[in-house]
Amino acid sequence: MFRSLRIIHQLKKAEQKIKKTDGDLSIVLKRTQDILLTIGQKKREDQIVIGFAMETENLLENAGKKLQEKNANYIIANSIREPGAGFWCRHKYCQKLFHQQV
Repeated sequence: MFRSLRIIHQLKKAEQKIKKTDGDLSIVLKRTQDILLTIGQKKREDQIVIGFAMETENLLENAGKKLQEKNANYIIANSIREPGAGFWCRHKYCQKLFHQQV
């Protein structure tokens, strides 16, 4: 099963269109449940958990840390600093794939 997950959501919804005014606007966001962590904690021996890490720095270190903390079998890590990488790129560029030894 594959899912695209939201990690934040808007706390307050405007009742109507927000008109332009002088000054800055801000949006208040609330963090949602860590779904990869929850899945990793409930993982059975016959299941494989794959997570994703999108990083701007310390790619190997951060992805390896996520692999251990989330109890995942694999982490697909991407550096958004690489040409062709990122969420809105036409061609996806996968930097590294980690495997947790069990």
